[in-house]
Amino acid sequence: MNTHNANITIQSNFATSENTVILPTGLRNHINLLVFVHFLFFAWYLLSGPSGLSSQYLSDGTLNDFVNYDLTAAYSLQEFKWQSFTSIFTYQFVHLNAGEFILSISMLWLFGNLLRLKIGSLKTILLYFSFVALSALIYNLSHWVFPIFSGPRGILDGAFCGVLGIMTTTVFFYGKYQLHFYKNWTIALWKVYVVAILISMVFVYEHNIAYIIVYISGIYLGIKSAEFIQKSDRKLI
Repeated sequence: MNTHNANITIQSNFATSENTVILPTGLRNHINLLVFVHFLFFAWYLLSGPSGLSSQYLSDGTLNDFVNYDLTAAYSLQEFKWQSFTSIFTYQFVHLNAGEFILSISMLWLFGNLLRLKIGSLKTILLYFSFVALSALIYNLSHWVFPIFSGPRGILDGAFCGVLGIMTTTVFFYGKYQLHFYKNWTIALWKVYVVAILISMVFVYEHNIAYIIVYISGIYLGIKSAEFIQKSDRKLI
């Protein structure tokens, strides 16, 4: 398979010359392969409704019940299944609305491919999965500690919570850089970061304190990860 590339020019405000970064769109790139897996899950879930597949009965309920109860993060302490620890990883693949899917996957592609230039593809993906798992654990803990604020049936789904950590780590290094699209259209990376968070308030955020804590934790963990990477680079010099 040939790798196609989208040319995106990134230039520091303090740079005297322009540095061109090519973000790949082919599946040979590990970040893009992860994005493609998310697309497959979203397409499967999107088509399972009209086809009637989501209403098919399994051993413990319908396929829709399996997605909502076993793949997403726990609803509440009373409904938590101790055998469903895998949900701290699987919830990222459950995209219940197109807005969240487009936002999460586009930001994972952009910020993930930029961060891989700093730490490599494997470390970027491992860092992303770490943010995903930690976000789910923090969400569950927050939901249990503040049940009255979390709502009776709040769930955590989608990739944005994990992507937020990657975005924060990336903007720590490249926040003052400019993204150049086409001829004269530019935007600072930190502005993309802020706009993405604002858009997530519409498509991702649920009105409960657990989501607030997850957002704050994702930003904090992203900053700390960036500081750790920075310290590691200095030790190598």
